[in-house]
Amino acid sequence: MTPAWVRSRADRSAQEVSRPKDGQEQWLDTIGGPLETATKGITVNTVTPAFITTGMTPAVPPEVMEKTVARIPAGRLGDPDEVARVVEFLADPESGYITGQVYPVNGGLYR
Repeated sequence: MTPAWVRSRADRSAQEVSRPKDGQEQWLDTIGGPLETATKGITVNTVTPAFITTGMTPAVPPEVMEKTVARIPAGRLGDPDEVARVVEFLADPESGYITGQVYPVNGGLYR
């Protein structure tokens, strides 16, 4: 059984991560976002990773990690290299026509 304080911290962490993502998506929807910068040759896209393995991952209690992974359709946490591949693709000059998009890197976990 997961103690309430652990569940509470995990819920807060998820909320804290989703708030900036919501802001990024809202900004992309505004006229001041990619529409304005595209005329200057600047692309604006957002990469929104979900649960990614980091140096902090080992600190997550095993029962919390099991519940988290169970929610992810891919059945695992993402790897930082998977996020980096999306960023690398978007940063490539050959991707210069892509702007105003949100790229979730989430193993199929949508809110």
